[in-house]
Amino acid sequence: MQHKSLLRKRVAVVGGVVFCLCAVCVSLWMFRRSGVDAVEKVALSPSRNAAPVQPLHSEERKDAAAASRPVVPATPVTQTVERSVVPPPPSQTTDQAIASSSPTQSVPRVISPAVARFADASIPLEKRMAEIEQLGQRGDADAVQTLMTLGDTYTYLNFQAIEALGRVKTPEVARYLVGKTNDTDPKIVAAAMRSLAQVQGAEAIPAIATTIAANRQRPDGFQDTVCAAGVKALGGIGSAQAIPALAEEFEKTVGKTLQHEYGSQVVAAFKAIGDPSGVPALEAYAQRLQTQRDAMGKNPMGQHYLEEKIKEVREAITFITRKTQ
Repeated sequence: MQHKSLLRKRVAVVGGVVFCLCAVCVSLWMFRRSGVDAVEKVALSPSRNAAPVQPLHSEERKDAAAASRPVVPATPVTQTVERSVVPPPPSQTTDQAIASSSPTQSVPRVISPAVARFADASIPLEKRMAEIEQLGQRGDADAVQTLMTLGDTYTYLNFQAIEALGRVKTPEVARYLVGKTNDTDPKIVAAAMRSLAQVQGAEAIPAIATTIAANRQRPDGFQDTVCAAGVKALGGIGSAQAIPALAEEFEKTVGKTLQHEYGSQVVAAFKAIGDPSGVPALEAYAQRLQTQRDAMGKNPMGQHYLEEKIKEVREAITFITRKTQ
């Protein structure tokens, strides 16, 4: 009897210890779990007072500083803006790249009240662009003056004003655009050549050819985009008078200061003009490419690349020949 009683006591003690240990473990687990949940809720939940951040359009960052300052209607506001941009390699440059880049410089930023809304980043970009386009369509004296003022203002949409002036075919606008071909901003120069071609047609060829030649090498590295804009403008004019200027690009630029992709754009301009007087220049360029291809030796990738370029030239020659038959 004593043995059984002792056994029962031992079992009761062991059971009590096990129960206590289980209760302690469960309590610790629940405490730890509740603590983690509280931390996670604080860390992961947004602040009640925080407002959602709407990112500024990537193309409007230049206008953000101006938008944060009120413009006094009676007196223009002058600011100094430091711009420091490392341009991409010329072979990778596009119009979209130069639209948001410019040489390193410190320039005064003068926002005239007449064009202040076009520098106001709080107004949707598409709305401001549409308004600039409408000014070009109007073409009256007030609209032209506003576009010229905007074109002379350091703000993102200045090149859009230059583009819009291409709709206004007047001597005053032509003189203004010729002046803009000497601007230091590559996107302004490119836009000026495009608009000048629309305003003057064949009369613009000498000015555009001069601008292309002056931009074969640029300190900001945007020579390929600026020259390509001029070449495309010459092709768009569609006059055989542009052929000597285009042929000169084969001789002085392609494969030297610029690469063969630029040569393809020159070929496309010859094709757009479609005059048989351009065929000899294309033949000479194709022969030069063939010589370069043969000199590559054991370089199948380079040979294939030049073969494709030669094919482009041959197709342009065939197109021009058939068109004039």
